[in-house]
Formats: sequence, C-alpha cells, structure tokens
Amino acid sequence: MGGGKTASRRSPYNYMCVSGRGCGRCAISGPLVEEAIERLLFPGVGQGRVRLPETIRLRWQSGEMGFEEKRKVIASVFTHLVIKPGRKGCGTWDYSRVVPVWKWADRIKAVAPAA
Repeated sequence: MGGGKTASRRSPYNYMCVSGRGCGRCAISGPLVEEAIERLLFPGVGQGRVRLPETIRLRWQSGEMGFEEKRKVIASVFTHLVIKPGRKGCGTWDYSRVVPVWKWADRIKAVAPAA
C-alpha cells in the first residue's frame, strides 16, 4: 500500500492499493490504520502479544518519536500488516481489519505433545 494526501474532510491522508502492484481502487484512512497499529504495539495491561518498553510508548504517544523511528519500531515487531476489505455501506471503523503478521511468529516451533 502507498500513502497519499486526500481532499476528504474525514481523513487528511489515506493508504491505498498501489496501481501496478494492486488494484489502485481500495483505500483506508491513514489515521485509523495508525491508531490500529498503536493499539497492537501498546495494548492495555495484561493484553496483547508484545511488550515494548514503556519509554518507547511514552515517546511514541507524546509525539517525540519521528516518522523514521516509528517505522523502525513497527518493522522490529511485524513482518507486514494485512488490511482486510471493509463492508460496503458500513460507516463504522473496525480495528480487526488491520491484521498483524508478527515478525517472530515464524520462529515459534511446534512442540510435540507429551506421550
């Protein structure tokens, strides 16, 4: 997906399916995707799969962390994110549309059940 500025009142920018590599028609609100990523990176206490240091969360959420540093944090945790299609006519945002593929998921070895 690629990013682009929009003329929409709802979203200042979108991520969209890039022509040549995708359909060129699908788009999703940039701020909503970024909020979904933030929820995955910094889940509530006792929730979620990652535990990034509190200092990273504070810098990220305060605005001290720049774009490139945020990209590095995201790349350290996810191999990629899958954006599922929205439902036509559905005006509400569904955070489950952003599906993470965790970087370390391919390193988990299946454990044979005890005999």
